[in-house]
Amino acid sequence: MLVQAVVAMNDAAGLHAVAAELDYGVTDNGLVTRVGYSYYGLAPTLSVGFSRQIVPKDTGYSVGGETRPWDQDLITGSVGLSASIPGLDRSHSLSASYSIIHARPRERLRVDYDPSGELPDLPEEYFRTGLRLGWTFRDLTTSAYGVSPEDGRALGASVSLYHPALGGNQKLAAFRWSWSEYQEAPWLDHHVFALRFTGGVYVTDPPQGASFSAGGYREQNMVDALWNATPMSTPSIRGYAPGSLTGDQLHTLRLEYRFPLWWAEAAYKTIPLFFRRLHAGVFTDNALITYDSLDTDDWYSSVGAELVWSVMFGYFMPITLRTGYARGLMKGGTNEFIFVMGGTF
Repeated sequence: MLVQAVVAMNDAAGLHAVAAELDYGVTDNGLVTRVGYSYYGLAPTLSVGFSRQIVPKDTGYSVGGETRPWDQDLITGSVGLSASIPGLDRSHSLSASYSIIHARPRERLRVDYDPSGELPDLPEEYFRTGLRLGWTFRDLTTSAYGVSPEDGRALGASVSLYHPALGGNQKLAAFRWSWSEYQEAPWLDHHVFALRFTGGVYVTDPPQGASFSAGGYREQNMVDALWNATPMSTPSIRGYAPGSLTGDQLHTLRLEYRFPLWWAEAAYKTIPLFFRRLHAGVFTDNALITYDSLDTDDWYSSVGAELVWSVMFGYFMPITLRTGYARGLMKGGTNEFIFVMGGTF
C-alpha cells in the first residue's frame, strides 16, 4: 500500500513550474521525496530536480552465505537544459544535464562472521557525478480509430559520463538507444506492425560496476496504480521473471501485430467508467544480455498474446488494461499471465 502526497504550482504567465511529491510505502517502509522546478522563459528550458529515496533491498548484502535485507539511502540531484525543434509533421529534442547520485546503506551494517567461512558481500556505497546528453526524434501518425501509431518512427539516443574529474568517485560511461517503427498492414485498416529495438552498454572501472536487468512485468498493485495514475512501464522481455536476466550490455527486439476487435464507446448511465475499445496483439520478444562477449547462450526469446482494454475512468483519466499470456522459450523461461495497467510502446 502506498500513501502519496503531491503538490504542483504554475505562475499565471506559464514561466515557472514547481512540483513536490512524497511517497510512503506502508508495507515495506519505502520513502520517496521529490522536488522539481522548471523555468520556461528561456530557450532552452531550465530544469532543476532533487530526490531522496529509502529503498528496501533484498540483494547485495550477505553474511556467511545468508542473504540479509537492508535499506538503501539514494540521493540524487540534477540541473539540465532541454530544447525542442518542432516541425510540421516531425520534431527533434536535445537535452543536457549534470547530475549527482549518492547511494549508501541507510544504517551502519553490522558484520559478524566466521573468519574461516565465506567472505561477506556488503552493499556498495558510491558517489557519482556526471554529464548526460540526449536526443530524440518523432515522426508518428495515427488516425481517429487507430489502436496505436500507424506510421512513422521514434528514435532516441543518450550518452552519460561519470568521472572523478566531474566530482565523483566512480568511472562509468553509459550508452543507450531506442528505435520504434510502425507500419500499417496493407490488407486491413488499423492493423499495425510495431517494432521496437533498444540497446544499452555500460563501460565501468572496475568492470561490472553497473548493470541492466531484464524480464517481464513486475508485480503491480492495481488499486494503487489507478488511484495514483501510475501505469506500468514497458518490460524488456515478457515470459521471464522480472529482473532475472542481468548484464552490462543489453539489446532487445520486440515485434507486435496489433488489430482492433471492438469499438464499444459505451457506458452504463452515469457510472464513471466509459469503455472505449478492445484490441489484441500477438508478439515475440527477444533479448541479448551478458557481461561478456555476446554468443548464442545470451539470447532469450518469448512469444505471447494480449488483449488490451481502453477505458476512461472517473470521467477524466484514460487507462489501458492489458491481459494476456507470454511464454519464455529459453532457459529460465516461465509462463507469465499478464494483468497490468499500462506497459506498451
